[in-house]
Amino acid sequence: MTMLQALRHVAAAVRHAEILADEAEDLADVALATRLRERARELALDLERAVEVIDEVEPARSARAVAHETLGALYGDVTMRLEERLSPERSSRLSPGGHLDVVERARFRFRQMVAHTEEGVRALQDELGAALGRYDAAVDSYLMVCAEAQGKKDEVVVRSQALRLELERAKQRLLLKAPAGGEAWRRIKRRTVRTKRARWLDEAKARGLLGEVFAAA
Repeated sequence: MTMLQALRHVAAAVRHAEILADEAEDLADVALATRLRERARELALDLERAVEVIDEVEPARSARAVAHETLGALYGDVTMRLEERLSPERSSRLSPGGHLDVVERARFRFRQMVAHTEEGVRALQDELGAALGRYDAAVDSYLMVCAEAQGKKDEVVVRSQALRLELERAKQRLLLKAPAGGEAWRRIKRRTVRTKRARWLDEAKARGLLGEVFAAA
């Protein structure tokens, strides 16, 4: 299940809370209506922040891809300039098999170029090292965004599960207040507010986050 698919379940929990708040207000349970609206608002804000972070993943992925392509172009350019400066035998030793990813080939070349003392070759090594640095920075940025997005997603999903537990209690409370068999009673009865805890969430992480949720309640 993708992050955005998981967040749709969170949005559904927010909507359930808003609807039950309306039902509570109609049944003159002002305290419950106020509490549910506040819980819905808090979760909606958490959801918004999670979506904002997840939206940063694709630009970071694109930046990483661009850095990879840029490194590949520079690697090819450096290859030609090395062939101009070194003998075929020496330049070939700096050009490993093309079946390897250009990042691996660039790192190998960068390490091997240390043994070359020619001024022109050392300058090329500096160019290659700078390109590798930019690529590493792009990869690190991408991975940090991915880690933050995963963490935000897990947290907001757990918070939504905690809200669903509260909504189940609210549902039972409202069923006692609504005239049995009436229209409001049937609406509340049909509303499925609690689902099986999200399977994509790690058990230990869920216990920790749920503990934080209930401690803050």
